[in-house]
Amino acid sequence: MKKRYVVAIVIVILLVTLAVFGITRGKVFDKSSDTKNNNTTNEHELLPEVDAYYGSEKIASILGYKTEVGSNYIRDNIVPVESSRVIPVKIINNGRTIVGMKYEVRSTEDSRLIDNGEAKQTENTEKTTLYEINASAILQSGQEYQLVLTLETNNNENIYYYTRVMVMNDSFVDGQIAFAKQFSSSTLGQDTELNIATYLEPDEDLKNDDLGYTTLSSSYKMLQWSEMKPELQGKINVSAKEFCIKDSGEAGTYTLEYQVKASNAEGVEETYNVSETIVVWTFSGQNYVLNYNREINQVWEANDNNVGKAFIDLGIQNQKTIDVAESENGQYIGFEINGDVYTMDLTSNGMKKLFALDAKSVSENRMTKAKMIQTDDKGNANFLVYGYSPSNEHLGENGISVFHYDKESNESKELLFIPFSQPAEMIDKQIHKLCYVNDGTIYFMLDNSLYYVNIGTKESGKIVENMPDGSYAINQSKTAIAYNTDLTTMNSDSITVIDLTTGKEKKLTGENGEKLSACGYTGNNLIYGITKPENVSDSMRIDTLKIIDKDYNEITSYSSDNTVITGVEITDTIINMKREKKGKAISDDQLIDNTEKLETKTKSSYFADTLKLKELAISFVNQLSGKNELKVEEASIKYKKSTEVNTIIKPAAQDQYFVYAGGNLFGIYYNQNEAETVAKTNKGLVTDYNGQKIWTFEENYE
Repeated sequence: MKKRYVVAIVIVILLVTLAVFGITRGKVFDKSSDTKNNNTTNEHELLPEVDAYYGSEKIASILGYKTEVGSNYIRDNIVPVESSRVIPVKIINNGRTIVGMKYEVRSTEDSRLIDNGEAKQTENTEKTTLYEINASAILQSGQEYQLVLTLETNNNENIYYYTRVMVMNDSFVDGQIAFAKQFSSSTLGQDTELNIATYLEPDEDLKNDDLGYTTLSSSYKMLQWSEMKPELQGKINVSAKEFCIKDSGEAGTYTLEYQVKASNAEGVEETYNVSETIVVWTFSGQNYVLNYNREINQVWEANDNNVGKAFIDLGIQNQKTIDVAESENGQYIGFEINGDVYTMDLTSNGMKKLFALDAKSVSENRMTKAKMIQTDDKGNANFLVYGYSPSNEHLGENGISVFHYDKESNESKELLFIPFSQPAEMIDKQIHKLCYVNDGTIYFMLDNSLYYVNIGTKESGKIVENMPDGSYAINQSKTAIAYNTDLTTMNSDSITVIDLTTGKEKKLTGENGEKLSACGYTGNNLIYGITKPENVSDSMRIDTLKIIDKDYNEITSYSSDNTVITGVEITDTIINMKREKKGKAISDDQLIDNTEKLETKTKSSYFADTLKLKELAISFVNQLSGKNELKVEEASIKYKKSTEVNTIIKPAAQDQYFVYAGGNLFGIYYNQNEAETVAKTNKGLVTDYNGQKIWTFEENYE
């Protein structure tokens, strides 16, 4: 059965003059006069920072955890080990006294212990501690292993750090890192010796109008930042991501992160977080580029340059669309950009900054993410902060913080902290399907399972788990889910509908042995199919298609004599039906459901700038009225240790396949062939649920 749910997003191309939209882009926002910072959070405590080196080059910054976590999910970096088998480690103590470091080397196949011991301390000062780890001769060259470091402090606490290691026989790593840095410098116009144009594979069909994400398929001009003149700020941080050693050469994947500043068309200086990932193949001393991508995210500020009467200009971003939560009365909107969460009162032109991640790099934003869930008619809001917690209260923990923002007190208060074993990028790929907070419970989807946590009692559990793709549907408001109770993709004995606003369940059943199939939603109206017992088969054969509203009242139904529906496709309010009559395919038919078309005040859009090219934007359907100047207030943020749920939520063991490409998690799939196809297209790799590599582009590269 093939089912597609297509959300039609109207993309508004704003190419007319700024005067038409009433946007004053020449005035720089003065934070000192218009921004009130009420953030009362104490200075953030830090765990010791652990950096691993390859020779004199820092090659991996490793996150610390206060509790042991599943290392199979962590692929932040890999540490190459020189032929001397010594791994230098530098620790920035951050106020702690380090008294020892233990290490374990484990197999990536089954996590069995390969080697362990005590690291040798070589230097100890008030601010830093240096160690050396001697990798055992048991470790095979070119073989990837898990490395777990345990720091012991004078407070009898253990802090855990997870990475991967690979022993190298040949010293190709130094040359590849130098080449990667030279390639990066060339994109900034700082190195004219390397002609990066010779490494490009330009795609003539590519529009080359978006600086947020560029690859080898982009034009030379795009890799050179088009007409922009970026200036490097600070140093470039290099981390190794993957290695592959073959008889035909050695491949190394490296990510380079840094910040740049550049002036926009109005002469206002803006800051950008940049991440470049390059795959370098070395053969007979010559370096080649197998893959390259650059991600640019503008550090966005709410000011008069970016917020106007017709749209909110979010700048150059890697993401292509923006999710906006709207209150039912249309007065308030809420959104998240790069971990910072905002609401806006469309009548008063006032903005609230509910949460500030203030990411200084792309990796910081991958490590910790945020999501706006909903806003109400009074300007209150619910939102999530998930991944590696930025708080003192959950220091060194991974999980999901549920926040409620109260407009009257201008305070974002943590309601729950749900410990979770997966990192932010894995949570992010799944939780966007469904997340809702009512007065007493949060519901969310991870690994195709629906979870709940009671905010008052902290009771948690799964309502339903391992729902196959195609067995469930979610309404447009994300306040209801309908799934085939048998967890089949069709022909279920019943359909279970859960209203997340109340937590109540409703079962839809057929008559006289009829089977039901949840097909999707138009707005908040459910579409489902009914199949007579004699027509039940391994493929979709629906006799009657029904549309019901949120109160389960029938709006309309569709059936035709001697005709069965063999496929349902839903696009906005249009329901297209593939049909068959007496065993032969006939023309499609359509239903149009305009009874539940939800009107919105905003749309995900983009702004076309002469200098910065395509910029992500939130466009207003109707231009904002009023003459109020933009005012921005920052909310205070209150975490509480007492909000922590005692049970760590762990995904159910199942056939999941993780595709990594471009230096980060690309997607999660439930079919190995599909995952391998995606990895091949994007020159990446596939790991299974246990973190073992099962397919890599480099291994299959000829």
